[in-house]
Amino acid sequence: MSKVTSALEAVPALAADKLKRICVHVSQQHLADAKRLSKVLLSSEGKKLTTSAVLRLAQDKGLEFLLQGLNEGAH
Repeated sequence: MSKVTSALEAVPALAADKLKRICVHVSQQHLADAKRLSKVLLSSEGKKLTTSAVLRLAQDKGLEFLLQGLNEGAH
């Protein structure tokens, strides 16, 4: 498994402040979409959120760049 996949599997357990810190590093033009994605991820906390579901959501929003932030935030 790649580091990104491993990080995405841990997403539901990430704390809200960690996701907010990730969003701070996102460029301004994508900030609103990143916040929406963060809300979706946070609303899924405690539920099983599949890696493919997160990848699909990020790709639909054009937020592949956020996957790198999630990968870095999981370390």
